[in-house]
Amino acid sequence: MRKLYLKHGVKRKAIRQSKSTEYRSRSDYIGKCLALARELDEVRRERRKILYLDEVNFTKLALPKRDWSKKHSNLAVEQSDVYQGYRSVLACMTERRGIELLMI
Repeated sequence: MRKLYLKHGVKRKAIRQSKSTEYRSRSDYIGKCLALARELDEVRRERRKILYLDEVNFTKLALPKRDWSKKHSNLAVEQSDVYQGYRSVLACMTERRGIELLMI
């Protein structure tokens, strides 16, 4: 089978999962986005500060598994860097000042 697959250009690939949304929930989402855009316009008119907040978690699964390197050279990661505890980062930024709050 492998030879036949190779002959016809069939390759083994990773399977990606995708989300499908119902039509109703898609239209609800669009309505909520439009309402949020109107609220943001109102906040800007009132000259209130807008904060953008995001959180990211770092685990040993976040390390890259593959990377580019020169021929006949190996890539290495210190084991002490891999076996750290989980890290969560919470960052808050504004358009004017950039990062205002950063918590690890």
